[in-house]
Amino acid sequence: MTGIADAPDRSHGRRLVLAVRDPSTRARLAQILSAGGHSVQAVDPAATDWLGPGEPEPAAAILDLAPDAAAGLDDLARLREVLPADVPVLLLHPVAEASTMADGFRGGADDMLVRPFDDAELSLRLLVMLRARDVLRELAAANLRLHALGRTDDLTGLANPRAFAERLGSEHARLRRFGLPLAQLVVACDDLASVAASHGQAMSNLLLREIARLLVANLRDTDLPGRTAPAEFGVLLPGTDLAGARVVAHRLRELVSMTVFSLGADEVRVTLSVGGAAAVRERPGSLATLEDRAAAALRRARSAGGGRVRIEDEEESP
Repeated sequence: MTGIADAPDRSHGRRLVLAVRDPSTRARLAQILSAGGHSVQAVDPAATDWLGPGEPEPAAAILDLAPDAAAGLDDLARLREVLPADVPVLLLHPVAEASTMADGFRGGADDMLVRPFDDAELSLRLLVMLRARDVLRELAAANLRLHALGRTDDLTGLANPRAFAERLGSEHARLRRFGLPLAQLVVACDDLASVAASHGQAMSNLLLREIARLLVANLRDTDLPGRTAPAEFGVLLPGTDLAGARVVAHRLRELVSMTVFSLGADEVRVTLSVGGAAAVRERPGSLATLEDRAAAALRRARSAGGGRVRIEDEEESP
């Protein structure tokens, strides 16, 4: 497995920004950077509109503080307004003055090169900045993957119990603040145990994945399906009252009952039992209350023979 330290060097052929007022310095820098295989975009240090929407962001920027270091620090502030936070900035400083150099670092510079500088040193400083940015981005991407793994059920790809509970908490807070109704469904496959007994656990897991796929395909983007127990799914329906929850529950139940699932060489049909509850502004209740009511409704649906929908205290026939 390739680690961050083993990642290929991608520091050549980048898009770089030159914010340099002096034409001769700008031409010299452009020549150095172009020789290194980079594409160079010269911009006005006093402008803030040079990076338009949809344009690819630069890999790094070079800002010349000469001839007036104080004005150059104002240019740095404007440059930082335009650039994404992780795009590094190399300052070319006219003199090795500690106070002004400190102001540059505080203003958002990532490195500094004091005049006169060697062309090779400029290329080396730029190389180090670009590699550091790549490492930081690799780490950020790895953290996102770890975060997703911590919130996703391995078998179905749905939200795991932790992620489902967090979303339930945020939606309940929206209910209390804005008055938007919130419904929750608890969905169980009535035939899961028999499928495991007759076809094996692998086929039972396949069936769960297929049901999860149907849930995702037939819910709104704002809804959240999750695997909340080994043999159960939860479905959060933001902005949905009891009547809406009933419609969704019946649709999901009917969709699964009409689907023929291929389990190896066999084809099977299964049924769903669905329980549901809702909270509204007048009766927001608590998170536990909403979950308990939906779970109790599911138990009543299953005790009535399965393949049924039960929303709160109203019994529904298939």
